[in-house]
Amino acid sequence: PRGDRAVVKFLCGATAGVVAALLYAYAILPRVSDPVVLAITTAPILLVIGSVLARPATAIQGVSASVGFLSEAGFFSGYTPNFAASVNDSLALLVGVGGSVTLVSLF
Repeated sequence: PRGDRAVVKFLCGATAGVVAALLYAYAILPRVSDPVVLAITTAPILLVIGSVLARPATAIQGVSASVGFLSEAGFFSGYTPNFAASVNDSLALLVGVGGSVTLVSLF
């Protein structure tokens, strides 16, 4: 089996999840003022991730997209925007997964 292909798929899904999380956290989340609105605005991206998870051919991308989105979106009790920290966390996640791509492809 080619493990490096699976890890590259994981990297692609994580990248999509991180990009979606950054867009969500700084374009949509600042306008949310109610838990109901939070659920309504979060539902579309989570439904898309769930549909990607449901297909065995794309399940790896779905897992990594959910990890990327949910870890970087920043669902806390209060909204405190810190774009530099968010980008730093996102880059650290992607560099870590990218490092695993390199290591898996070497061995």
